[in-house]
Amino acid sequence: MKQLGLLQGHTPIVFSPDGKYLISSGDNTVRLWNVATQKQAGILMGYTWEVWAVAFSPDGKTLASGDMDGVVRLWDVQTQKPIGLLQGISGPINSVAFSPDGKYLASSSGWNDSNIHSWDVAEQKQVTVLQGHTHWVNSVTFSKDGKWLASGGGGNINNILLWEVNAYTASKH
Repeated sequence: MKQLGLLQGHTPIVFSPDGKYLISSGDNTVRLWNVATQKQAGILMGYTWEVWAVAFSPDGKTLASGDMDGVVRLWDVQTQKPIGLLQGISGPINSVAFSPDGKYLASSSGWNDSNIHSWDVAEQKQVTVLQGHTHWVNSVTFSKDGKWLASGGGGNINNILLWEVNAYTASKH
């Protein structure tokens, strides 16, 4: 491998599904980078606190970001305008992940809230709260087929919990 460039100022980082863009955070902004030019293509503002979690939707049209105030923001990538707020979490957002079909978003949090919150993206409403961790939850991810959600806990007890996705979305249908 060969280093091709240096983009300074942020972590975590996530590539867009088409690989054209990279998003980063690490202060109270989210930055969109053009990979080919290695130049900043946009900056998403409006956060009060540091942004800890970022994710692209599978189609690359929506960006989710979570910050320390317990709010998940949804952004239109093309216009770089906010399109929604997912609220009701009592702790900083540590991780966000879209389901493979883009219909659902999972968010994990820490400190005051050791739960996973799942959201209907189109309706911007909470579907359910998954309880089972005894400490904060560091990360969430969906399986490629969308059947499973995995959540990783922190604190003194590092554990991974597996959740059957249709078990918590079935009540919606």
